[in-house]
Amino acid sequence: MILGRLQNRRGTSLIEILTTLVILVIGILSVARMFSGGFVVMKRSENITLASRLAEGEFERLRARAVNLPLGITTAATPPPGTPNDASSPNIRQIVGETVRIPAPILEARTTGRVIGSVHELLFAPVSSVDSVYSARLQRRILDSEDADSEPWRWLRPTQYAIDYESARICFRAANYERIFSITYSYWIETEDERTLRTVTGENIVVPAGAGWLDITAGGTPVRNIEGFAGLDDRSDQASRAFRRLDAGADWSTDDPYEYKIVDSLTGRIAFNPRGYSYKESTPQGVVDLTAHVDYTVYDWGIISETLQVPPVPPYRLRTTLRDIKQIGVTINDDGSPYTGITPNYPEDLLVVDEATGQYIPSNVLQLDHRNGIIVVPDQITIGNVLVPSAGRTLRVYYRCEGDWQIQYRKAYERYTPQNDNDVSYREYFHNRAADRIVLNKSEVGKSFSVDYVYLENGRERTVIGEVVRAIASPDGQRAWLIPSKAPEYVRAIRGLSFKVRVMWSETTRRDSEGRLVPKFQYYDLDGELTRRLAAG
Repeated sequence: MILGRLQNRRGTSLIEILTTLVILVIGILSVARMFSGGFVVMKRSENITLASRLAEGEFERLRARAVNLPLGITTAATPPPGTPNDASSPNIRQIVGETVRIPAPILEARTTGRVIGSVHELLFAPVSSVDSVYSARLQRRILDSEDADSEPWRWLRPTQYAIDYESARICFRAANYERIFSITYSYWIETEDERTLRTVTGENIVVPAGAGWLDITAGGTPVRNIEGFAGLDDRSDQASRAFRRLDAGADWSTDDPYEYKIVDSLTGRIAFNPRGYSYKESTPQGVVDLTAHVDYTVYDWGIISETLQVPPVPPYRLRTTLRDIKQIGVTINDDGSPYTGITPNYPEDLLVVDEATGQYIPSNVLQLDHRNGIIVVPDQITIGNVLVPSAGRTLRVYYRCEGDWQIQYRKAYERYTPQNDNDVSYREYFHNRAADRIVLNKSEVGKSFSVDYVYLENGRERTVIGEVVRAIASPDGQRAWLIPSKAPEYVRAIRGLSFKVRVMWSETTRRDSEGRLVPKFQYYDLDGELTRRLAAG
């Protein structure tokens, strides 16, 4: 009897255990297949939440620095780094005319007091190249270059220029050193059949020491020598003084404030001649502090940058908005190549910069949790060879993220110039009177504009100031159209209003036309009206 009871208590056999496990696994897989769509939806919902947080943070950062906003953002002249994909192929990385009122000079951190210069951190980084730096518009004087007694180069102010529309010549105040000026203007071409208006933008004119009247050029050729030239378009011209770039170790000029240096290309820190801080210039809007406009190219929108504040008390833990930071030696790119760091010149998983001084925090003093995006900062960090408390410091962090996250930007140009046909650039327009519409470049579709124009009502002219019009695509998709509420007789001004922050990320991959495995991107857009708030320049 006892033996029988013991036999009834025997353990579960191995076969029974394996059978149970197989049934359990099959059940789990069945449920996963049934609800796989739900898992995808949950992941996408999480990504959209993160994208909205990034976009809102960037929009607020730019709103706080609206005084520095560029004139526009357009297609870069050079291709983006890496293999082109759906996110990088538009190549909209060229920043045009970021506005900088020359700030107060700063000293090198914790040294004997060497002046670095008047330092400005560009809005969009990392920076591939600073292409040109130029002043606010100069004041125009219309003169006759044939008047031998005038000699305007002797009495013009440094912030003025003289122009002769008939002979297409220009003059600046003479100086004892060579300078460079930039001019934008329109001119007329006449043939037997038509009269056409052409626009030249950003033409550089080298002004030798002691120079007087000079020819206005188009692509380096005197514009008056172009076949069919019929004169400059009156008051279409804008001239600016170009800033001269110095090497990092060069001394600042004591006479010429129009100078700058590159302090750090990655973070976009540039320094201006400290004399520019107290220098005044005359503009069409009055006498203002010296103001510079900077054209530059962003290296790669795929490098995420965020501003984080170190807590006032320990533990000094920072958390990035995104998780899954890419890691050298661990992360494999979508094309199968190993991840090698943020940029070729900065082979790091994470770069941390002290915003107050622009100094890098060495990665070996930081603790980084790649999976959760957590950065642990030590109690003290070294600034200028001196240990200072970390508490409360503002840091700018740069990293790349799994999923190839990117933050891109779109901006309507500040003010558009007229053109005489449909072949318009990103900052030009053509008033097609026959069709009662205004033609823009196709890149402007979806953007909002403020339009000043005059229309006829019962034979009388009526003026509209600041009508907000959204650009729509032409039926063939090759142009953008503005169609105001009234048919314009002529257009007085078109100003861009729109600013868009676009966050992109990849959840899956696909095969491109050449069979390569490339990311398949999702995106989140935050649109709004954001314009530069500046009294002059």
